[in-house]
Amino acid sequence: MIDLKIARIALLTALCEIVVAASCGAQTNTTDSLPPPPPVPRVYSGIPQTPWYTNPAVREHLDLTDKQIDQLNQRYLQNYNHFNQAVTSLGPELTPIQRWEQTHPLHNGFYKNFNQTTDTVITNPDRRTRYNQLQRQYRRYGALNEPTVQDELNLSETQRRDVSQAHFEETQRMARWNQDYNRDPDRVIKQFNQSRGDYQEHLKTLLTPQQQRRWEAIVGAPYDFPAEAYFDGETTVTTAKPASP
Repeated sequence: MIDLKIARIALLTALCEIVVAASCGAQTNTTDSLPPPPPVPRVYSGIPQTPWYTNPAVREHLDLTDKQIDQLNQRYLQNYNHFNQAVTSLGPELTPIQRWEQTHPLHNGFYKNFNQTTDTVITNPDRRTRYNQLQRQYRRYGALNEPTVQDELNLSETQRRDVSQAHFEETQRMARWNQDYNRDPDRVIKQFNQSRGDYQEHLKTLLTPQQQRRWEAIVGAPYDFPAEAYFDGETTVTTAKPASP
């Protein structure tokens, strides 16, 4: 009898081990069969990682030295990293308009912090003025969306809403163009160049004649930015680029 009981206990123990092993295996297989979580999509932040002033044509126009480029780059990339971390922390679940409402103040904060560098790096008053003019030309609706610029132009509440909407729509277009730039740069550059005329025409209906004259004084003589200055591609600038010969 004792041997029989021992045999039964051994059998039950073996069966339990089989059941447990099967259960663990099933759990392992279930876990292994789950698809990996989707990657967080790369979100266009509205601020390029490659600084606009490092474009060879722009740099030559501003007559920036290697030392000035390096000093500006260090500050730019430092502020860009802080900005990008803040944008990334917003998460991918926001709608485009929700993301815009939260990133727009970050845009202004980025340029406000970075612009504090130019006074110490670009000490020539005329060159510094031209640099500030070109930066606002480059940013287009982004510059018009700055509270200080809006106050200087004395924009109405309706105009401020229209500028914000135009800035949002342009940021969406730039996001699409940045995604497509590596695949088809010629098409993107053509579409972007067409948008320049649309922007100038919109300013005529967006601003009053007096505001247009004031805006022209703020941005200075028009500069024809190369379209490539707006698109990152796959490059990252960390050191000075030589000016075009």
